[in-house]
Amino acid sequence: VWPFFVRLGHTLRSRPFDQAEDDSPHSWIARLSRWTQRHYVMMDIVMFTLLACFTCVTGPVMNLATTPGDKRSYILGVIVTWAVVAPLMLRRRFPRAVAAVVAAVCMLQLLVLPGFYTADLYVVFAIHAVALYGRAGSWKWVVPLFTLGCTTFAARCAMNIDGFPSLFAWLSHTSDPSIEALYLGSPYSAFIQYGVFSMFFCILAYALGAWTRLGGTNPQVLQARAEALQAERDKQRVIAANRERDRISANIRAEVSDTLDAVIGQTTAELSTIDERLARGETPSPEFINDAFAQIGAQGCTALAHMRELLGVLRETGFSDEGEHDRSPNLTPAKSLSEQIEQSGAVPPDAH
Repeated sequence: VWPFFVRLGHTLRSRPFDQAEDDSPHSWIARLSRWTQRHYVMMDIVMFTLLACFTCVTGPVMNLATTPGDKRSYILGVIVTWAVVAPLMLRRRFPRAVAAVVAAVCMLQLLVLPGFYTADLYVVFAIHAVALYGRAGSWKWVVPLFTLGCTTFAARCAMNIDGFPSLFAWLSHTSDPSIEALYLGSPYSAFIQYGVFSMFFCILAYALGAWTRLGGTNPQVLQARAEALQAERDKQRVIAANRERDRISANIRAEVSDTLDAVIGQTTAELSTIDERLARGETPSPEFINDAFAQIGAQGCTALAHMRELLGVLRETGFSDEGEHDRSPNLTPAKSLSEQIEQSGAVPPDAH
């Protein structure tokens, strides 16, 4: 059990990032700022714990479109408050997951539970976190999600004016005559006004997060950019290594073909010489035959040595994108295959 909690702690803890050091004894404010930035998960836990406690003390039920309820509504408000605030403690560590959980809790509360709760307003923290710490394409699902939430919230306000405690009660045609509406307008005007009101704050939260992200002053954003840049650099390095390997492989195929052609040509020439002498009725001497096959063998040995050098070059390029090595960019053009072989001391196939 204990290793599980250890792994869970490592997963939930703040991700480390580089910071400038300042050892000045008079910069305690700077040191405190660096500490809070480095332990941002702990700071979020403290901040949202205080926010939840403050909400529960001052009243978790909003006096929005209807009068606040009884003690049961207060207990439900406390539960909803902690259900919304608890995921927000990890908003900078897992922004997308937190936004999804907060949206699910708020949607469930709007559909089923009666009353309006102050914790519904805290959804702007999740939207801001996704815009600031989430991936670049998060707006594709965040914007439709909070648009749906704002529409549901506005519909809920309109249904309360008609005497329905929740959208589920409206769908089941179960009204509550004890509900006293505080909004004096029609349900349609309430739907428009509360919808525009909630959409404005959601868009504002997302815009502020996106603006801060573009500014490049947040340490977590800078760390994410550095990691993305390193990942792209590694990807390009692998692509370049694969292209170089393909180029060397093509050259090796050409070299192997030329080497084999040379061996075959030498063998064909010597055998043709022997056949010509036999056709003229001459019997080749053993020395002549030995010399012919010696030349064929020498050509074969030269070809074999050349192919071994080619395999050595290919084996070296096989590790160009693996293991620990210097990742500094090398702008020097790669030498041709023949130059690499000559530099390594190989004997070209036509040296004999």
